[in-house]
Amino acid sequence: MGRGIKILWIVLWLFLAIILYRCAKIGTISGGPKDTTPPKMTGSNPALFAKNFKGHRIRIDFDEYIVLKDLDKEFNVSPPLRKQPKVWVKDRSVIIQYNDTLYENTTYTFSFGNSIVDNNEGNVLEDFSFVFSTSDTIDTLGIFGTVVDAYRMQPPSDRILVTLYSDLSDSAPLKQRPLYTARTNKEGIYHIHHVKAGKYRLYAFSDKNFNYRYDPYTEAFAFDDSIIDLTPQSIALHTMPLLTDTLPPQDSTQRLTIDSARLKSLKNALHADLRLFTEINPRQYIRGYYRPLRELLSLKFNRPLTIDSVKLQPIYFRGQTPGYQTEILQASSDSVLFWLTDTALSVADTLRMRVDYYASGKQVSDTLMFRFFTPEENRKEKADKMKIMISAGGSIDPNHLLTLETQYPVQQYSSDSIQLLEAKDTVWVSTSFVLKPDSFSSRKFYVIKTWEPEKKYRFIVLPSAFKCIYPRSCDTLVTNFTVQRAESYGTLYIQAVNFFYPCIVQLIQKDKVIYEQYYTGEQRMKWEYLQPGEYQIRAIWDTDGNKTFTPGSLAEHRQPERVELYPETVKIRANWEVEINWTLKH
Repeated sequence: MGRGIKILWIVLWLFLAIILYRCAKIGTISGGPKDTTPPKMTGSNPALFAKNFKGHRIRIDFDEYIVLKDLDKEFNVSPPLRKQPKVWVKDRSVIIQYNDTLYENTTYTFSFGNSIVDNNEGNVLEDFSFVFSTSDTIDTLGIFGTVVDAYRMQPPSDRILVTLYSDLSDSAPLKQRPLYTARTNKEGIYHIHHVKAGKYRLYAFSDKNFNYRYDPYTEAFAFDDSIIDLTPQSIALHTMPLLTDTLPPQDSTQRLTIDSARLKSLKNALHADLRLFTEINPRQYIRGYYRPLRELLSLKFNRPLTIDSVKLQPIYFRGQTPGYQTEILQASSDSVLFWLTDTALSVADTLRMRVDYYASGKQVSDTLMFRFFTPEENRKEKADKMKIMISAGGSIDPNHLLTLETQYPVQQYSSDSIQLLEAKDTVWVSTSFVLKPDSFSSRKFYVIKTWEPEKKYRFIVLPSAFKCIYPRSCDTLVTNFTVQRAESYGTLYIQAVNFFYPCIVQLIQKDKVIYEQYYTGEQRMKWEYLQPGEYQIRAIWDTDGNKTFTPGSLAEHRQPERVELYPETVKIRANWEVEINWTLKH
């Protein structure tokens, strides 16, 4: 009996082995084509575009399992609710729960942006919105456009809140929640849907704290100059014939395309573009204070100031008056340096100082504590030397402005103690130059010289060249450098037509300003000795003449200074001249 059972088990195992072998020979496992279809809405409660709905719970069903991605950035309710609704996924449905009482006679839009994706492949259901009305009418008007950074003229990296206010006063975005809202997408495009006909103000702000109010000076802001009169007639009059290019793309080779469904929805919408800026706080205040050296006190303010608008007064000290020498680094500097000349102040490890400055047209005072402790390893070192830094060494560009910077403020200087030599064959020969002190800083000097390409130079600074405000001397400084070949660079000519003046023209690489020139009248712009590479060109209309970009102001109802980008990337090659014609359309 036992032998028969054993034979039966052997037969069964052989049979299973044959079956498994034959199954394995059928073919290899194939994953099939990749799923690229986004989730589809299959139903909801209430129905999409439901009327007279006043419930507090919404269920939206889909044809597959989904997840919510970056909901905090993508999700938006217009008009906004007083409290953020709860949103979660249950099986193949999205559930929205809120306790707010809805407005009467209002169309609500729950925008998910690109937050709904399928669970398996991550396919995105783009720009999905759920709409219903608390009345028997669905509002169909809207407003759309782009939001760009006013200085960079590119879409902002953050999702910007774009708002409509029925309160037409300038204080509305500061004090109230908006009536209608939308958030920009990654291209900076916004679209506020399902708006009731009426008069509105259009604003946009970064809303970092999600309070639906504009917080000046800490949040980026934009506004439309005009009151938006939103009616079917105004839309028909002002909407562009073909809505194909509403934003200068980040890559000029790309074109912004709008699909037919979006194009149909935009036929009921007004077009308005906005330029985003951060306001300058008109109130002056101290942002930081430091004591990097025993003899140096540094104050950093929130905005530029003049050197004579700040005073220091030591507390509990009686000494020289004022006991310091002030310095700012440039005309638009927001920092003031105080070099202590009273040794009773500089030797003290702790200084309590009263700072007097002007803020909002009146003098204010702050009391600050400055501390400095010499590191243990440096206590025995005698600080009787002054360092001199020079912006040369190795090789320089032919248009390089040679800069000297001393460690401490200079009282006297002598050009006779500075030598510039050039190599002729094997001999160093003296050559002429002009030493020009900086207009603001007593520690900076410029060597004015037309450099000869491929020439070798030697720059010598003797100890008697500079006398600083402290009893410290400098060692002899010797620097050798060579001027690069002219053929290593390119030249750019710009024939500017229809420009505004004065203007600032900048050459940019990766958002960094590489070269900048200021023009006060129409002329052929010339840029020599450019490093080979690709550049963007930016022009700023300097309407206030301060030689820098000036942002806008809500209180003054002033837009930021106009900025234009040349529509193409300009490629500079070594030993090449490039000429472009840039005509602006006003």
